[in-house]
Amino acid sequence: MNRATIGYVSFGIFCVAFAGFSIFLSSKLSDYQGLLGTQKTTINGHEQSISNLEGIIDKYQIENEILSDSILLLNETINDLVLRIDEQDKIISTLRRKLNKTLRSFQELEGEIARLEEEKEDHSLAIASLEEEKNIVLKEYSETQVQAEMQEETKQKLEEATAKNIQMVLAERKRLVIEDIAANTIVNYAEVKLGRKPNKSNTRKIYGQNKWNYTTFEFTMEHRGSNKEILDQEFILKIIDKDSGNILPYNEGNRKFPESDGETEGWSFNFVDNPVKALHVNFQSKVGKKYEARIFLVKEGKEYLLANSTRLLVENGKAIN
Repeated sequence: MNRATIGYVSFGIFCVAFAGFSIFLSSKLSDYQGLLGTQKTTINGHEQSISNLEGIIDKYQIENEILSDSILLLNETINDLVLRIDEQDKIISTLRRKLNKTLRSFQELEGEIARLEEEKEDHSLAIASLEEEKNIVLKEYSETQVQAEMQEETKQKLEEATAKNIQMVLAERKRLVIEDIAANTIVNYAEVKLGRKPNKSNTRKIYGQNKWNYTTFEFTMEHRGSNKEILDQEFILKIIDKDSGNILPYNEGNRKFPESDGETEGWSFNFVDNPVKALHVNFQSKVGKKYEARIFLVKEGKEYLLANSTRLLVENGKAIN
């Protein structure tokens, strides 16, 4: 084979290789473009979630300011009521002293009348004068007693108002603590896995039966650098289908969980220490395209979303690592 022939063959091989490499690059570019589109959608979703969280935090901050102002006003009202109660005590004490003094005068007049009636001399005029004076004292006693009863009634109403305001302050302070926990507790998800079995690698696509049954969580909770406020508090972790707004039930009653009382809305726990590990179980077919984890504070049967607790789990039907 002469040099010209070898050159043509080499050139042909190069062209074939180059064409194959071009096809390979084109395929990779298409894959990267698809991945870029997915990442862009995910980023947009995160940005929307961040925007929503900022709105929630702003709402909590405004409510906190209103609650703080309300507590200050209530405390001022309580202080005013306490001063008025003190004034009532002084008035009542004065009236009681007056009653005791009037009663003693009445008793003294009765004693004097009884003494004169026992003597043999005629003291009818003196007795009549004493009886008239006794009636005046009795009338004064009755009027003073009515005044004392009215002041006692006023004091009782003031005490009831004070107790009511104190209860309102306690309720507002409780709400302030709740709002503080909800707004300022930060949840950091160290690890989240979605799969057919617990603690296994993420299932890429979650759509369909038995694609996604278990969600394994590991996260930390921090509140203002000290977890005193959230220690032993009750929380619940929920998974939300963002397309429908429905809650993905946890540990629903089925043969795999014979001791279960039935499905609940989420995984409940009392915060003790970090990290927190959770396993959410659900064997339903997942038909949504977007799922999100959220954690709520539970107080007296009511739930309050932790503004910094949301975590996107599924975007466009695919698990988010």
